Amino acid sequence: MSLRRAVYIGRAIGIAIAAVLVFGPSAPRVGFAQASVDEIVASLSPRQRVGQLFIVPPLESYDSTPELIRSIGIGGVVLDETALLSRGDDADASGVAALAAALRAQPNDGVVEIPALFVLDALRGGAAARGLSGMTPLPSEMAIGSTWRTEHAKAIGEIRGRELANAGFDLLLGPSLDVLREPRPESSGDLGPRVFGGDPAWVSRLGQAYIEGVHVGSAGRVAVAAGNFPGIGAADRSLTQELPIVDRSLAELLAVELRPFEALIDPAQGADRLAEGFVTTHVRYPALQQQTDRPLSLDGSGLLRLQGHLPGLQGWRQSGGIFVSAGLGLPAVRRYVDPELTGFSVRRVVLEALLAGNDLLMLTDLGPDPIGGFSEAERVEDVIEWLAEEYGQDETVREAVDAALRRVLAIKQRLHPEWQAGDPSPREPLPPSGAEGEVIAAVARDALTRLSSTGAAQPIGTRSTSPQPGDRVLFVVDDRPGRHALDPSRFVDITLARYGPGGRGTARLQGAEDVGAITFAELGAWLQSRDDDPDAAPADVAIAPARVSEVGDWLTRATWIVFAMRDVRPVQAPGSDALKRFLGTRGAESADKKLIAFAFDAPYHLDTTEIGKLTALYALYTPIDPFVDVAVRALFGDATAGGASPVSVPGVGYDLTQRLSPDPTQVVKVELVGRDPIETLARGSNFTIRTSPILDSNGHRVPDDTQVTFRTYDRAEGVYLPDTVATTDDGIATETLGAERIGLLEVTAELANGLKSGPLVITIDESDPDPPPPVAQAVDLTLVPLAVDWGILMLCLTLMLIGGMIVFGADLGEARTPSRRVRLFLLSLAFGLAGYLLTVVGGLRLSALPGDVRFWPVEWHPVYQAPALSALFALFPIAPTVVRAVLAAWRQRA
Repeated sequence: MSLRRAVYIGRAIGIAIAAVLVFGPSAPRVGFAQASVDEIVASLSPRQRVGQLFIVPPLESYDSTPELIRSIGIGGVVLDETALLSRGDDADASGVAALAAALRAQPNDGVVEIPALFVLDALRGGAAARGLSGMTPLPSEMAIGSTWRTEHAKAIGEIRGRELANAGFDLLLGPSLDVLREPRPESSGDLGPRVFGGDPAWVSRLGQAYIEGVHVGSAGRVAVAAGNFPGIGAADRSLTQELPIVDRSLAELLAVELRPFEALIDPAQGADRLAEGFVTTHVRYPALQQQTDRPLSLDGSGLLRLQGHLPGLQGWRQSGGIFVSAGLGLPAVRRYVDPELTGFSVRRVVLEALLAGNDLLMLTDLGPDPIGGFSEAERVEDVIEWLAEEYGQDETVREAVDAALRRVLAIKQRLHPEWQAGDPSPREPLPPSGAEGEVIAAVARDALTRLSSTGAAQPIGTRSTSPQPGDRVLFVVDDRPGRHALDPSRFVDITLARYGPGGRGTARLQGAEDVGAITFAELGAWLQSRDDDPDAAPADVAIAPARVSEVGDWLTRATWIVFAMRDVRPVQAPGSDALKRFLGTRGAESADKKLIAFAFDAPYHLDTTEIGKLTALYALYTPIDPFVDVAVRALFGDATAGGASPVSVPGVGYDLTQRLSPDPTQVVKVELVGRDPIETLARGSNFTIRTSPILDSNGHRVPDDTQVTFRTYDRAEGVYLPDTVATTDDGIATETLGAERIGLLEVTAELANGLKSGPLVITIDESDPDPPPPVAQAVDLTLVPLAVDWGILMLCLTLMLIGGMIVFGADLGEARTPSRRVRLFLLSLAFGLAGYLLTVVGGLRLSALPGDVRFWPVEWHPVYQAPALSALFALFPIAPTVVRAVLAAWRQRA
């Protein structure tokens, strides 16, 4: 080949390579699940890195949200009650699942396609907390707490996790782990039924079980970010106007508010019981913060101080635990940034939230800019572009973004291990268990609580205290609008179906005209029409005069007036105070009427005087159909109130701390663990003791970490030894003590309320606590009798007969006359009987051979040595014959 031809060929190859590079396919994309986090980060531009940290609501129209995912790589989309209701008829599980799949299918410009997170905010209450249409309406956290059963919490969590996974959600913001020790119904910050209770130990256990259920039910597809970190149960107001304050000392915060969160970061609890994240709250904590005018969610020093005081928090963060900010556009945050409300800087809030340590930034509640005229989508895009510029110029911002991005990507990879870019189809749905209805009905039954003046949960009344033929029942229902509003007709329908005449009814009521229903608004209008209403106010809604007259007629003729109430907030829910107004009238004191109230919300909205006018007050905590059914059955005496309020109810003198203290009437025992209580212990040894299960005044095991003092009394010297303090785990306190004194010791358990156990008496002597192993012997003649029963005796006799038959039939080449065979048979029985008597009476024992070769394993029961030696001795008469046969065979071989 000439040089010129080689040059031409080289040029052609170069042109071909250039054409491929210019016009050929782009670089292949890397699979998201297969790439390392570092590879993914390296493939993203600064704008895309920043964008992955933002969670946005559906912006104006759903068309703009996919655009943000395509162009910026938004981290995810969040739905709450407002977003769900805005979708109208499309707000069902299947519609949301299709939306989630479509959003994830949007491509971005990076080398690695990253799926968007689909988030449900269940911390804001309302419909989002209980599910979409097409999903199972679930009990509130307080309803679960009132059952005091972790299995219920787990079962409800499984339903929630499975249905969220099928609807396409990846991240659940919830449940609330706030501890409500002091209910404040008059405060705007009262959490209502969105808490498990008022005891930190029980909130911890129920929260763990619920989160485990979400993980199990979703098959690991749904992550959990529990709220509201570090706890807002003691907040003095809501976030609607200004930043609340939790005025607790650091010790109180660690012991109460933070304890449920601490339980969710302990690896020893198991992976399914750990939370992937916490939602930080816009509340101020003077005990934690140096800048007390700033919410903790925007204060890096406060979150950093928490990591120093909360064991395990730093390790949890290093292993991938994320912080999710609460909505950065909430009214209180706006007022914090701009007290005059003249202009709200989204950039400032985003930067403070990022530098404080939040990994996912919730850009919710922003709305359009009233000054600049920018839409919400434009405001979101502006803040992301600005932060991307800061990423390139500010090292602190760059480090914060990269650290948060790695945690977010790690969670996305865990949630989408097989995700394929551009696939618009939803995931394969998880099959329902088919028992959802039974689970919720069981929770409703176990949640039913009767509250009385003693504060105790008591059984429902008998037939003499329930509606009977000839009675008229009127339901007064707070039917305020909402996705799960109480329906007055539902109460009537259930009553007629169960207790009406005809069909499946039991005819407790004589006719359909004996049961009716009105609303709180109608009751309010009737009260307005009366002259004796001391709290008369304009009617909340327009009620026709004829209907007002009909309401008055029902109230006059009804023998049972049953109130289905929610919370009492006249400003937010006009008419919700109708029951309180009614109880303030003279008509409420009529002796011929039974007044029953069912609280389908938190149970503490009535005061002592108002409750005193009621025949009974019950709590059900959740306004959904299974709980309505239980209420009707309870009214007619067919349901038992086995629940107990998980929060204090001042109106009935129900103090939770007192109710969870040990029941002073119970009998507590102290037990010796792993030893017979009559066994003598050696001086210098250790022994373990524990209490029997300790119950509280509600009949449940006392909360974990309840202190128990073990007191030891030396009988011989008449002195008390130093006390030992232990704490309970699942209601039982366990402690290991040392046997240091010879004689009799009495150990008792005492609790803080004065409850004492009976004494456990322990005998201690001078024996060596660790004696050397016995000298190996083939046979141990200790002459210790062996206790046998009739079963062992019959077994021994049977083996003797079998041994005699073997001796009788054994020939081994020796011809024996019949008479000799009989003599050998009788001799065999005699030897077998001798072996039995030597073992049982004479104390003959099989022990160990030299070299520690055990002839009778120590784990075998010694009583079976009797049948073994009986059979062995019964075979002795043929031993000489066997020996001669063996020797003869050996000689023949030789």
